[in-house]
Amino acid sequence: MKAILLLASLLGLLFNFSACTSDNEDKVLIPVQVNEKWGYVDRNGSWCISPKFGYAGFFQDNGLAEIELDVEKGFIDKSGKIVIKPQFEMVEYFQDNGLANIRLNEKWGCIDATGKFVVKPRYDDILNFSSNGLASVKLNDKWGYIDATGKMVIEPQFDFADSFEENGLAGVELKGKWGYIDAAGKFVVEPRYDKRFYFSSNGLAVVELNKKWGYINATGNWVIEPQFDFATSFEDNGLAGVELNGKWGFIDSSGKFVIEPQYEYVRHFLKSKLCPVQVNGKWGYICWKFYDKTSV
Repeated sequence: MKAILLLASLLGLLFNFSACTSDNEDKVLIPVQVNEKWGYVDRNGSWCISPKFGYAGFFQDNGLAEIELDVEKGFIDKSGKIVIKPQFEMVEYFQDNGLANIRLNEKWGCIDATGKFVVKPRYDDILNFSSNGLASVKLNDKWGYIDATGKMVIEPQFDFADSFEENGLAGVELKGKWGYIDAAGKFVVEPRYDKRFYFSSNGLAVVELNKKWGYINATGNWVIEPQFDFATSFEDNGLAGVELNGKWGFIDSSGKFVIEPQYEYVRHFLKSKLCPVQVNGKWGYICWKFYDKTSV
């Protein structure tokens, strides 16, 4: 948020604030803050929607943008017309199914792009809908799943329920242990793990059991036995950062060390194929594509 405010302030200083007279529908409108009020300018710095909002977000693919008036949130179109009356405590981005999560009177529900309630606000919390059409909701301290009509598909019964992943499974917590269910609510992987992360593109999920980390497949079978002090998810290059005896290295999907544990800390590989690593309190970069084992 601070970065957006800074960018907006800089834009406000640099732009020529002339009138925006042409049709805004196809324009790229940029939210800008001036004198504690938000409005929109085009790429030339011309005002298209005058600064009058307590907050203004970027326009979404459906042509609507979140705005705030008198602490309440709603949505406008690119002409500045209020399409959904400011009335909500919180609003989130519209999702691929056309719904946006909103909070009203401390309860969460979903609206469509006209502001109509599709899921009435009755939940204590809600996550975004997954590609299988289900969203995790919290009701009376338990989590379950609803469909896009608001129908309860999996009754609230979990201590926490995460979103469904592309493999059709969702991580859920029950009595302090984590497992994975399918879209019918049936456990595919029984809750027995202390912690877990999402499945990677190679089909493996990193989990913790008895203070050691390893990797399981979507049926819950160990592919890499729990042996690491900490472990991260596999990246697109097929490597995962793991910690062993206080040092970090990288393994492949068989569990074999490709880069021996020697670093004090590592981060994720960047798109440039570089990975930040720490040695003797100083940070540098390694490049897996050109990594030379003999130089270690």
